[in-house]
Amino acid sequence: MPPHPDRLFPVDETTRTLARELHASVQDAPLICPHGHTDPRWFSRNEAFTDAASVFVTADPYVLRLLHGHGVALEKLGIARRDDPSAAVADPRAAWACFAAHYHLFHGTPSRLWLDAVFADVFGLEEDLNAETADVFFDHIGEALSRPDFRPRKLFERFRIEFLATTDSATDSLDEHLAIRRSGWGRTVVPTFRPDVSLDPENIEFVVELERLAIMTGEATDTLKGYLIPNPLEADSYPIPWIMTHGPISVGRWT
Repeated sequence: MPPHPDRLFPVDETTRTLARELHASVQDAPLICPHGHTDPRWFSRNEAFTDAASVFVTADPYVLRLLHGHGVALEKLGIARRDDPSAAVADPRAAWACFAAHYHLFHGTPSRLWLDAVFADVFGLEEDLNAETADVFFDHIGEALSRPDFRPRKLFERFRIEFLATTDSATDSLDEHLAIRRSGWGRTVVPTFRPDVSLDPENIEFVVELERLAIMTGEATDTLKGYLIPNPLEADSYPIPWIMTHGPISVGRWT
């Protein structure tokens, strides 16, 4: 079922009418996306997305978190176990089938609002996603993703994106951003400094990330002083000198 055009508007008819008018006045404006959660490689390499599961399931932490919270094993969703690499991992079609069979769990969530809109508006799929329609959705989305008009840059242009900030860790080299600028594409994609991993001691990659940070900054990040007071302006491989040369940048707050 296609999503109702008034789905996010107030119930009261007077305020709903005002909401419709306000929405109509801006709905065709270019998109400014300062918190894109996107990978710069999409736009530097412009390679085709592979399948529905890799786009809408394995890459979406909100989808994974909700399903895993309801007892769905991550390997059934296509995510390999770190504590047991030998455990079988579902292939993309099987992962999508698992997602579709549990899609009812997303009723009333922002993820469901967004996914239903994407399925209907972008892919023309107006049936309900469930276990019976899983293969139809998977094949239809896969066929669309294989076409040139669904490459990352074409989608960027189709959605009228004027500014997009990707998500980049403290140790990302930003080479992909440089490749975008050198390609002559002419669209604005900037890095977002998101040092989430290096600020979260509970993250499984925390120690490795600090080791990378030490190499890039020349600081002893295994000491409190080196961790809290790095000297990135003197480290050629650290993002900040790159930013000062090429700019601009977005900064994300980790909580």
